[in-house]
Amino acid sequence: MVSAIPRSISQLTLHKLHRLAEQRLAYFTELKASGRWKHYFTAEELEAKLRESAAFVEYWRRSVEISHQVEPPLMPPMPAPVLVAPSMPPAPVLPPIPAAAMPPPRPFPRSRFARAS
Repeated sequence: MVSAIPRSISQLTLHKLHRLAEQRLAYFTELKASGRWKHYFTAEELEAKLRESAAFVEYWRRSVEISHQVEPPLMPPMPAPVLVAPSMPPAPVLPPIPAAAMPPPRPFPRSRFARAS
């Protein structure tokens, strides 16, 4: 069943899932030790939760071990950044447009909901 884990799961994620399974087992163990389980579960349900949690801890522990045995795929080295000077000349500065050549501004349209003043 461990072999069904896709290789795309990172070791960090596997460690997090293992830690989460351990926390779940610790929660149910503490619940049993304190006696609070009687408010939430029957004795059979609690034992089933404890067995299931222990199985998950073992499953993720084996998954972490297998992930350490498998060599990660080698990534090609990243090339060094190439600093290139701009090959285009700077844009020419255009002269300002004379006001006579510009069309007059259009009036701002009034909203039909605006108050008449």
